[in-house]
Amino acid sequence: MTHVNSEHIRALNHANEQQTTRVLYVHFGDNWLRGSEIVLLDVINNAQQQGYQPVLWCNSQVLADQAEQLGIEVVCQPMVCLGYWLEPKWQVIAFINQLLTARKLITKHNIALVHCNNGAPCQWLSVVCKWLKVPLVLHLHARYQYFDRLALVFAGADHTIGVSQSVIQVFSRTEPNHSAMSVIYNGVEQQRAVSNRPKDLRALVGARQNDTVLLFVGSLIARKGVATLIAAVAQLSSQQSPCQQSKGHKVKLAIVGEGEEKLRLQMQVESLGLTEHVYFLGEQQDVAALYGGNADCFVSVPDEEVFGLTLAEASLAGMPVITTDVPGVNEIYQNNVSARLVPAGSVDALARAMSELERHPQRFKRFATEAQRHIAQSFSCQQQFQQLDACYQDVLTRGSQKSLVWLVRYQISQMTSALVSRLCSKLLTGLKHLGVLQATAK
Repeated sequence: MTHVNSEHIRALNHANEQQTTRVLYVHFGDNWLRGSEIVLLDVINNAQQQGYQPVLWCNSQVLADQAEQLGIEVVCQPMVCLGYWLEPKWQVIAFINQLLTARKLITKHNIALVHCNNGAPCQWLSVVCKWLKVPLVLHLHARYQYFDRLALVFAGADHTIGVSQSVIQVFSRTEPNHSAMSVIYNGVEQQRAVSNRPKDLRALVGARQNDTVLLFVGSLIARKGVATLIAAVAQLSSQQSPCQQSKGHKVKLAIVGEGEEKLRLQMQVESLGLTEHVYFLGEQQDVAALYGGNADCFVSVPDEEVFGLTLAEASLAGMPVITTDVPGVNEIYQNNVSARLVPAGSVDALARAMSELERHPQRFKRFATEAQRHIAQSFSCQQQFQQLDACYQDVLTRGSQKSLVWLVRYQISQMTSALVSRLCSKLLTGLKHLGVLQATAK
């Protein structure tokens, strides 16, 4: 008689259950491939490998094209939010059609679970999922303030996932989400960080053997702190000793990425006389080839960051890292152990860290070795999906929590309370201002 392992039977049963589990992934964002989009593609890929049947609904054609290469069904169309800061704010008919589309997709594909990849789609998915009694998982890649959480109907999610502790710490204990929340750190894909064909980055920026080459990869937006990075390069260059200057030693910064701040940053470089120090290389498809190149250090100093995917990728490729000591980042890195962490917005501290890199390169190489070990061990895509899988199974077992009637009542109650509070605050501010004017008149 053949002995059958009970654990093996349970594993087979679990796999068979997954094979019939269809998950609708929903994403709302700009037409690009950056942090949350890359993470979503990794999640979908791992979901397929574990037997789930993903369907993607998004408003980004770039994301849709990449997802179709995974062989899944993709629906790509414009999306809108009501009364939120995203424009246009009040396309009511389009929003109603969006509700109907969500209902159609869930019923047509026999969806068992909906995975909302960022905050905005939760506004309409909460309503439809409660209507159809389909569980909803909300996956957050940013911090959302209370009014945002209210406007986007986060209360309708059956489980909320943050990519770091900093994401979920903003939630109040009185909010419905607080009872079903978890932190699942992003996974870092090895093939996206490590390349067999590294680029000669030093040649791209015209660096000589004794020059220090720094690499930044990311969006050129205000919160990424690129202006601070450029200012630190200027300060470090001005502080070079006569000996360094005579030897022609320079600090070279390669900036990879695009964004709304690019023109202003280029003007900053010109005004500081750094055209031979700072190079804008634009968007690059193969960032792994840059990580694996011959730059001396990866530098990214955001004012706010909930995870820092490019930082983790650079570390996985073996690059030393200088970054900021902000929530999210300091959950990944330990100062003076796996990276050099500096205060956000501090040009002086950043310039000192760069100077230390020049004087003690071996110290930063030790940081890089420890960071590479830590990222590979703790932030793999496989580990990320194991935790997501456990979350999926728990939510599927519990089913959709609370009713649509409860959600409507909760939203009306909280919105009314928030509006009254805001009106009272404005009234008090107006009365104080009036009192000041009257006192001044006397």
